Amino acid sequence: MKSTDIIQPTAISQPIANTGTRNTISQTATGSGYASVAEGFPDITMIAPADGGLPPRGEDCNGLFYLSTDQKVYLQNGGYITFNEEVSELIGGYPQGAILDYYNSDTNVWAKVISLVDDNTNNFVDDPSLIDGTNWKYANIATTSWGAITGNIENQTDLQEALTDIKDNYLPLSGGTLTGAVVSDMPLDDAVSAYNANFVIVNPNYTVTSTVDGTEHQGGALSIVDTDGERLVQFRAYQSASAGHCASIENWATIDGTSYASFLRTYINDDGTSYVCCPTYTTYTDSSTKICTTAFLKNVLKGSGYGLMTYSKANNLGYMKFANGLILQWGTSSGTITFATAMSNSSYCFLDGIKSTSSGNQSGGWTSKSTTGCVTTYGSAGGLNWMVIGY
Repeated sequence: MKSTDIIQPTAISQPIANTGTRNTISQTATGSGYASVAEGFPDITMIAPADGGLPPRGEDCNGLFYLSTDQKVYLQNGGYITFNEEVSELIGGYPQGAILDYYNSDTNVWAKVISLVDDNTNNFVDDPSLIDGTNWKYANIATTSWGAITGNIENQTDLQEALTDIKDNYLPLSGGTLTGAVVSDMPLDDAVSAYNANFVIVNPNYTVTSTVDGTEHQGGALSIVDTDGERLVQFRAYQSASAGHCASIENWATIDGTSYASFLRTYINDDGTSYVCCPTYTTYTDSSTKICTTAFLKNVLKGSGYGLMTYSKANNLGYMKFANGLILQWGTSSGTITFATAMSNSSYCFLDGIKSTSSGNQSGGWTSKSTTGCVTTYGSAGGLNWMVIGY
């Protein structure tokens, strides 16, 4: 047989006897002269009336014609056969190997599914998770290879249409062209303000001038913005002459019309050294769990206006002043001592060491005290080690 020998079925506008008088054909034998799916016309209709038989009824004929052509019209007009509870109950579940159509209008998925078990009553139409490889499985999903694509991409119209659909409907980008990867040439700040969307992908090949040091940074970023186009979170990677290779996580917020940003950045210098730049906090009384920078810790210890303590050491004198006002001073001098910094009062504690003289080791004390120094019993000779503690 040849393909040209296949007879195309005749199309019909509706099932036979669609508007005629017809009986509803019973699925099981009626036990009377009426036709059924199980028996067709019963034996009694095949006996002449003169011999006690019954003639076939015209309504049964119309009913059988209708029953045998309604599905033909359904399929002819584009219907598809999928899981049907009435059919499943009627036949006791679909047999193993049964192939049905599946269409999910929510996801626009159409496929063939095959039953993996006998008496299969699992309704995958109501519960698509039953297409699980145990009850049902997809029968027409396979991997294919396109092979080599020849010619210019502009000539691949189906591929171009698919890429355009992705670009227009799933990646709302602007200002760029399709060059192998779906990217945008739009600078970061322009892209953030241009989109009223949930996220923006920016081409990793843009150049922007830093507002901090004026150097050019080359890199890219992913920004998450709200429906008003306000930047919320930004992930950025770039390279600059001053900062080397940098990656940052940035938190942005607009409060009462003012834009604020907090940055957590890591750097790798051209010499291979690396470090982390954390948010900067300048209040030493802060007892939260914020991350402090080395600069902040140094200022806490050194005391640049708000530090924990100040200190000084020059020649044979030195002092440390703590945040609570306590002062520790020390030095080596003669019997008359001048402090490196003034005390707030003269109620301090004076500690002296042992002084070695030609007549032996000597110890003594002070004869007078002031906020700027004190006079000891050692006179003008040098070599005295001393310490003062007070406020």
